[in-house]
Amino acid sequence: MRHVMQPRHPQLAELGLFLLVVALPLVFTPFSASPFGDPKLPVLVAGCLCLVASGLPADRRTAYVGSALVAITVLAATFGVDPLRGLTSQVNSGGGGLITIICIVVVASIGAAMPEELRRRAMRWFVAAGVVVAVVGLAYRLAPGVVEGPLPRGGLSGSTLGNRVFAATLVSAAIGVHLVMRPSAKSAARWWIALVVMSLGVASFDQRSSLVLPVIAGLVAVWRLPGSRARVGRGVVVVAAMLIVWQLVDPLLPSPGRLDAQLSSLTSERARLVMVEVGVRSTAERPLLGWGPGSVRSAHIANASAADLEVSGRGVGDAHNLFVNTMIEMGVLGLAAMLLLVGLLAKRALPRAPDAAAAFVAATVIAIYSLIEPISLVLTPLLFLFLSMAGPVSGDVLGARWRSHAAGRVARTAVGITLSVAMLVSLQMLGAATLERWGQTYGEAWAFDDALRVQPWRIRAAQQLAILLALDGRAGDVAAGERAREVIADAVADHPWDVDVRLTAADVETLLRDDEAAAAWVREQLERFPSDAQGVREANRDP
Repeated sequence: MRHVMQPRHPQLAELGLFLLVVALPLVFTPFSASPFGDPKLPVLVAGCLCLVASGLPADRRTAYVGSALVAITVLAATFGVDPLRGLTSQVNSGGGGLITIICIVVVASIGAAMPEELRRRAMRWFVAAGVVVAVVGLAYRLAPGVVEGPLPRGGLSGSTLGNRVFAATLVSAAIGVHLVMRPSAKSAARWWIALVVMSLGVASFDQRSSLVLPVIAGLVAVWRLPGSRARVGRGVVVVAAMLIVWQLVDPLLPSPGRLDAQLSSLTSERARLVMVEVGVRSTAERPLLGWGPGSVRSAHIANASAADLEVSGRGVGDAHNLFVNTMIEMGVLGLAAMLLLVGLLAKRALPRAPDAAAAFVAATVIAIYSLIEPISLVLTPLLFLFLSMAGPVSGDVLGARWRSHAAGRVARTAVGITLSVAMLVSLQMLGAATLERWGQTYGEAWAFDDALRVQPWRIRAAQQLAILLALDGRAGDVAAGERAREVIADAVADHPWDVDVRLTAADVETLLRDDEAAAAWVREQLERFPSDAQGVREANRDP
């Protein structure tokens, strides 16, 4: 039997896994601008930092390919249209970002060499997280006024992930893992109860994925465990029955779902096709390194026709496909590195290993999601973690070298320092988001000002501060009016490819009663984005 390197600090390894598979899906805060995104980034980075500090080994080839992906991301962000956006991360499904890519590479490299005991523990914890997400989703559907609290209206419609598709995917993956895990005689009743709760929870999200992904999870579990098909099959029957039961009960609820409307509409499919077509044109314009992480929306509106925008809309900041998104953001070099990383992990995961079946099922469900839905701060890192855990324990590890050689110690220290810097940046972003939320709630200019001091590249805070100052300027405060112009002009200079900032500048000039200056900003918007007549109309402007 091959010797498997154990972590030097097992408690840190367990803490890191707990943060990634439990805390990351569940954490949220009502006190930031993005309640279901802002707090998740520090948790993601903290989980990765704990795994690295624990002394767990890293798979050699995965680490090398991942390092190439990180290097390409740095180049793509540096030479992209918005470097500050690309060098951080997006918390609202607006693409990737350097911090997200670094975390993806860390979990992919360490997960491939993780000992079996830690893998099994992570899977049990993931099921527990799936049950909690399902319970919160059910509670929202049955009594939304009770569980909402200070969150924005409808905030918990996607449970603790803030998005119903994200929540449906996570619970579907947890259902698949649960079906694979064999219950003991003492825990059989709890096993069935958890399965029923998760099945009803995933159905309550009223998405097409709520019907499709749990069934896929069950079928993959049956295929992956041929010796347990009878047991797993009974579980799949229960899942299907609960999905049917929910469809019968749903019309009787105070707020019936909209699954029937989704099933009868092809709008989202047409929009996805348009995003792919325009994405190819965008990549042709900047082929090697792309537009930069987080700049898919800019690329789309810059290269889409007016007819394309009528179908896709102008608010989508993600291509709804992991590989297309990577191609637009990081060009053909980034796409090649991403394909190589995924291919390497998938090749290792394909041989049937019963002890890795749970991770394989979870990875398969999230991988299918990743082909048709946005990059997620929760699901995308979990995809790479589970995919790396779905193969046999790697014997080709860097751990021994890292422990005995000076070069290895330097490499591990460099990764730790990088993640520490990423943690500081993510906390910086969370602090600025909290100040921005205060400014939104109470209309306080000082809060937006402080948000920009904490995170100078925060576009939304600059826009809201400029509008607030312009209102004061309209009321007769000349200094406030001039400051509004300065704030929004700086935002345009810092983010020239942002698709909304010039329209905000036009609003500022309108409030300050300078129609000629407002019209100039609109003309500049159409020079940068010639097909954005839709955006100009939505801003109540004359193209």
